[in-house]
Amino acid sequence: GNISAGAGTEGRYQGGFSLNMFNNNQQISIIGNINNTNASTFNFGTMGGGAMGNMMGGMVRSMGIGRGGAGVGAAFGNFGNNDGISLSKSLGINFRDDWGPKISAYGSYSISERNTRTLNNTTQQNIFQNNTITNIQNSNDYNINTNHRFSFNVEYKLDSFNYIKFSPSINYRITDGENFSAFSFLRNNGSKANEGTTS
Repeated sequence: GNISAGAGTEGRYQGGFSLNMFNNNQQISIIGNINNTNASTFNFGTMGGGAMGNMMGGMVRSMGIGRGGAGVGAAFGNFGNNDGISLSKSLGINFRDDWGPKISAYGSYSISERNTRTLNNTTQQNIFQNNTITNIQNSNDYNINTNHRFSFNVEYKLDSFNYIKFSPSINYRITDGENFSAFSFLRNNGSKANEGTTS
C-alpha cells in the first residue's frame, strides 16, 4: 500500500492512499483521495515503476477517474489552475479474479465529487470626455459535480483464439450549483446610473 498526505498555508491540504491485495490470480485494489488544492483526483504516474506502477495506472484509467501523467511529487494529483477553490474527493475499487480455467472476471466502481466555489470582484473605470463611469461587479458561484462509474467484465474462453465477453457498465452524474451576481454603474459624482442582481 501507499499513503500520502500534505498540508500548506491558508488551510490547504491533500491526502491519498492505495491498498492492494493479491492472492494467486485474485487482485483487489482500493484507492482514495481528498484535496482542496485544485488538484486532479488521481495521478499514479509516480506510484513506482514496473508492474505496480503500470497496474495502478491501468486501474485508474479503467475507472475513468484519472488523467494519468507523471511528475515528481504528483503521485496524488497535479495542481490545477481552474478558477475558484475546489474540494475534490474520490474513492475507487478494482477487482480481478479467475473463476475457473476458462472464466475470468474483472471490474471497478468509483465515485468522485468536486465542490467548487468561485468569488469574483471586478471594478472597471471608463473615462469619457465629460464623464466617468465606474462599473462594479461581484459574483459568487458554487458548483457540485458527483460522478459514479461502474464497469464489469466476464470473459469465457472457448479456445485459444475465441472467447465470449459480457461487459455491462453504468455511468451516473449529478450536477448542482447556485450563482449570485450584483453590478453597479456609478457616475463620477457617486450617484448610481444602473444596478441589478441575479440569483
